[in-house]
Amino acid sequence: MLNSEDDEWNSSTQSTMTDILNMGVNLRAGSETHQRIKRCKNKYDLETLHDRLIQTLNHQSIKDLPSHNFPAPPFLATEHIKPICGSYDLALEGQKLKHCIRSYEPKIMEGKYYAYQIHHPERATIGIHLHNQDAPVIDQIKLICNGAVSQETQNTIEEWLANALVVKMRKINFSEKAIED
Repeated sequence: MLNSEDDEWNSSTQSTMTDILNMGVNLRAGSETHQRIKRCKNKYDLETLHDRLIQTLNHQSIKDLPSHNFPAPPFLATEHIKPICGSYDLALEGQKLKHCIRSYEPKIMEGKYYAYQIHHPERATIGIHLHNQDAPVIDQIKLICNGAVSQETQNTIEEWLANALVVKMRKINFSEKAIED
């Protein structure tokens, strides 16, 4: 069993493990998933398990999933960055880009996470952790098959998020001022 004391353990391995556990929950195979993780001997085994679960998750039927059942997105769409607003679109995103974004649906429904798609400069999926009082944090930005984005795409997303936070803060300050008046 691969453990945190191994040389191969790093934040990428931890992220893979989290994704596997999330997919196990979505597939309603939590205890089986834990057993499968225990059988992994190295990082390669863990990544192979991750990729198999992605295939299983993304091959489930999505035709009856709702389209607009997520909480309102924390930030509005732009020309190139669009919120994913429902289970159907989230599942479709995972299928198209061949990754496990669908496994984040429970966190999205709880208001702890949100997913967006970016169409330029590269086609990718953005995952954002939402915290009650703290600023949102970009959790992941993934191309097809979990590929890494270019620095240009990274910069575009960071600029979008920074601008969105400024707009949100202005709205909050405006609302507070209106209440005072």
